[in-house]
Amino acid sequence: KSVFDKSEKSCGLILGLYEKQISQNRELTSEDWALKAEACRIFTLADKDGNGFIDMAELANVRNSEKYAEAMLDKQDTDADGKLSLPEWLRHLKSVFDKSEKSCGLIL
Repeated sequence: KSVFDKSEKSCGLILGLYEKQISQNRELTSEDWALKAEACRIFTLADKDGNGFIDMAELANVRNSEKYAEAMLDKQDTDADGKLSLPEWLRHLKSVFDKSEKSCGLIL
């Protein structure tokens, strides 16, 4: 409401972005693939504070490498909020899975 009060156009643009993200998330979460359940389990374990995101510290802990975590976050954080959401995590792992199920299993 406060955004709308300042600029109706900006509010419309923000809502459009949310709609796009929700649509992408629905597509991704409805698709099944062999290691999806394991990818979700690892995400939940990595999300130590339970906020629904994996931040840099949590990702570095999971990957045992701050450099790897930083590279992954830079590439996979599509909304540039400094953390990975479950859809961002799944999108990355699904792309690896599509190339090589074995590689995806090794990452997990």
